[in-house]
Amino acid sequence: MIVSLRRVAFLLILLVVSCSLFLFRYHILDYIGTYLIVADPLEQVDAIVVLSGDPVSRCQTAADLFLQGWASRVLITKGARPYEREQLRRYGIQELEPHEKCLTVLTFNAVPEHVIEILDGYNESTIDEVQTLHRRLQAPGLQRLMIVTSNFHTRRSRMLFRRALSGDGIQVSVQATPPNFIFDPHDWWTRRYDRKILLGEYQKFFFYALRYW
Repeated sequence: MIVSLRRVAFLLILLVVSCSLFLFRYHILDYIGTYLIVADPLEQVDAIVVLSGDPVSRCQTAADLFLQGWASRVLITKGARPYEREQLRRYGIQELEPHEKCLTVLTFNAVPEHVIEILDGYNESTIDEVQTLHRRLQAPGLQRLMIVTSNFHTRRSRMLFRRALSGDGIQVSVQATPPNFIFDPHDWWTRRYDRKILLGEYQKFFFYALRYW
């Protein structure tokens, strides 16, 4: 009799949990997407740092922030080494690297070229970008930074940069690019590309948590 009561209680709990998950499934899915995204209050900083990736939305956002007067300098990190670009040159095909596209977007938006700095060294990952920026910050003058990156990339980036730079007294904030065709946190489960981005970002998030935090 006791076993039967326990079984009935277990089935009732399972039913309640299943019904709750079904009823609130969209709220849960929405939270899973929006959790990846953070944005700090806007404050005056020494430089805006644009991470490699989507050169259009990231660099447009950086240009907007610069023209609003939040910083006096813009730093750009490079992406992975473009081995294919050298091969394309054999055929007379000239292709811009992501940081060159970013520079073009910034200058098109009237950001003066003399305030833009492209950081030396190619980067295979966000960790590489942290290390590249850390080397650059050995020179004085940059104590407050604003990291600009894609919305889904903001939480992981903020954790990485703050952990790596806080020991040197560097203050780090992040700003997300507006939701666009790359990732919509409120509708990510309806599109294959968005699902791929979310799953990939969570994999990196947990890996970095175990490896670096």
